Amino acid sequence: MEHLNLRHLHYFWMIARSGSIVRAAESLDLSPQTLSGQLATLEATLGSALFKRANRSLQLTDFGKTVFAYADDIFQSVQSLTDILQQPPEERR
Repeated sequence: MEHLNLRHLHYFWMIARSGSIVRAAESLDLSPQTLSGQLATLEATLGSALFKRANRSLQLTDFGKTVFAYADDIFQSVQSLTDILQQPPEERR
């Protein structure tokens, strides 16, 4: 793997947080089919499944839990940076 696609990682993170491809797709304004395809691409890139699919529910695999922890750190940091950048320049830390 040369590069990690952060958009795919973000989609995975949203699916994991919402617990559902359909709910994540609604939040991201994407079709569930598109989001499912992007998740499959990320799993193929990483070489491991991120979710166990049981009936219609998704559960993180052990590897998925590890990836989610890193993704959570990344996207929480992005949100913190976004919050700072929305402040007037003279009020930024």
